[in-house]
Amino acid sequence: LLKPNRTISEALMDQSCVSGVGNYLRAEILFDCNLDPWRNVTEITNKEYEKLCEAIIRIAKSFYKSHGASIKTYRNIDGSVGTAQLNFKVYGGKICPSDHEITRRQDRNGRMMHWCSLCQK
Repeated sequence: LLKPNRTISEALMDQSCVSGVGNYLRAEILFDCNLDPWRNVTEITNKEYEKLCEAIIRIAKSFYKSHGASIKTYRNIDGSVGTAQLNFKVYGGKICPSDHEITRRQDRNGRMMHWCSLCQK
């Protein structure tokens, strides 16, 4: 909230705000919370904020236990691939779990955001 003129999506990618959240985590966390990535940070309620904080920790831990997501050429230090991408609900997909089309759009920093405009409000 120290930078009120930005979206929830931008705040999550700001490493000084939330360390360790990258593009695929951002998409999956916001989908889990049913939050529209383009909403302004000042628009989220206390309840949504609490749910968001819980989801960041839970989903990041889950993907860490899966040894990360092997997207394109990513490999772990031992050469193995991660399996987190097998659990993606929106990132890189075409249809969300509710059978709605996934939308993609670049954010202000040129990163592709994936979300379901029907599930995420």
